Amino acid sequence: MWAAVLVLTAIFVKTSPQHTRQGSLDACPDQCKCGSDPWYDGVMVSCEGKNLTSIPQQFPLNTTTLYLSYNQLQNLSAGLFDQCAWLEWLNLRNNQLKDLPEDIFRYNTELEWL
Repeated sequence: MWAAVLVLTAIFVKTSPQHTRQGSLDACPDQCKCGSDPWYDGVMVSCEGKNLTSIPQQFPLNTTTLYLSYNQLQNLSAGLFDQCAWLEWLNLRNNQLKDLPEDIFRYNTELEWL
């Protein structure tokens, strides 16, 4: 009987969605890579160097680090990062941004680095 329990547990773990300690990686944008963030104990999302002209609309809810550098971003819309309340580190380097909307980071109270 214990063998059956172990086999079922292994199947469940293997087929369950990937999780970090802080959240699911299910909402990772197709053009990005997501994984566990070793510095901020959440989810790290890397969309670097993808020639993006707009930012994906959905990220894992517990995204703490977001790399958007080396793209073709020109504008960021208000409310874009509202869903990322745990965002602590945002890299927008080497894009074509001219200015940011007022209050774009109003819900990002944990943001330490921009």
